[in-house]
Amino acid sequence: MSLTAALERLLELEVEATEARQLTSRLRFACLPEPWTLPDFDFAAQPGVDEKLIRDLATLRLLDDASNVLFVGPPGVGKTMLAVTLGRAAVDADHRVYLTTAAELAAKCHKAALEIRWKTCMRFFAGPKLLIIDELGYLPLPEDGASALFQVIDQRYLKSSTILTTNVSASPTGPAPSGAPPSTQRCSTGSCTGPWLSASTALLPPARTPEPGRHLAQRTELVF
Repeated sequence: MSLTAALERLLELEVEATEARQLTSRLRFACLPEPWTLPDFDFAAQPGVDEKLIRDLATLRLLDDASNVLFVGPPGVGKTMLAVTLGRAAVDADHRVYLTTAAELAAKCHKAALEIRWKTCMRFFAGPKLLIIDELGYLPLPEDGASALFQVIDQRYLKSSTILTTNVSASPTGPAPSGAPPSTQRCSTGSCTGPWLSASTALLPPARTPEPGRHLAQRTELVF
């Protein structure tokens, strides 16, 4: 092997080592509970899941559009697993991802408020390119927790993507929950374009005029 070839190989090894360290750091920050990837999901076991739509989401175009995803269904149908697989795809694509449960998010925000670190806490949750909020509705949130969740989602709206998983039913035709604005969008499966609001929660931000050069965020809702 020539000296030039040896130097090139050494540089390649250094680049590979640097990329591996960076991936490890992103995975540690992301707090993904399992190393699931999309091939691990058994679509045959969940025929109600739109495989084509999930694979489209896995292309990560939603991150470029600051789109959001809402997985709705009872426990055990794969909502968290799908959210994690999308998170892992984003990590592998060099994006910052963070996963938390709704209860953990509320607790962290409550503690930050007591310690006068509210702005720092809000900046933390605004930072990731993709924020995954798991288990919304599994545990009741205190009033200040619900307010914190609203503020986190509101500050990310039209800027970064958020994935929510919840067991709270969303009716495509029923009335919106108390307090939800008239502009609430509804769909069962597929993609809905408009302000990201859902019949399953009144915590999401109201409609607003997009910033110059930005379109209204897309919201994809899948009901299991």
